[in-house]
Amino acid sequence: METETLRINYWKGINKELDDILKDIKGIIFLIHNSAEIEDILSFLTRFRPQDQVDILYISLIRSYYHIKLSLEGKDLGNRRLFILDSVTSMITDVDEEKGFEGKEKIEGIFRKPPSDFNKLKDLIIEGLDSLKKVGITADIIVIDSISQLINLTFPTDYQLKGFYNFLEEMRRNVLGVIHDTLIILYDDKTGYLKHLPVVHSDHIIRMEVIKEKPTWRG
Repeated sequence: METETLRINYWKGINKELDDILKDIKGIIFLIHNSAEIEDILSFLTRFRPQDQVDILYISLIRSYYHIKLSLEGKDLGNRRLFILDSVTSMITDVDEEKGFEGKEKIEGIFRKPPSDFNKLKDLIIEGLDSLKKVGITADIIVIDSISQLINLTFPTDYQLKGFYNFLEEMRRNVLGVIHDTLIILYDDKTGYLKHLPVVHSDHIIRMEVIKEKPTWRG
């Protein structure tokens, strides 16, 4: 039986309301969640700078563009657009991996091969940003869903940790700035325990706890 979201709790290590933080938040944000659905993630993203027009480059390592678009059909995106770089669909069917963004829809997708490591992920992000620039769009926010495809922070190897931290340093140094000012890294924490957190390399670490239950039958 399918479940529905009952409520979402947020935990952050500072005594301040989340909406006050998100109204002008920037930098590298590490968002830990327990198997959140795309609707839950969109709800979080719509709280970012709610008064601003926000363009989001969404690097999807676990959800196809078609799944995301269908899930968000009829949802109010507000004043933001979602440009999805889908690295899932190419693993199961033939896709046009040369096509770039056109910038004509509020939800748009292109397809690429999945990255095998953090260097390939960085190249994928830069390619997505460049594709948007060609149609006159500069993404404000970059979202990676989900970094747990490349590293397990419960039992990571030293090699994985080094690659992850180097990736974060390179993103801050070479990608983030005035134009692309925010990187949101999603991590799907199924175990509830992370041995390593990127405390030094992140500006904010937020845990999103999604409480679900089976819907009550109604006759």
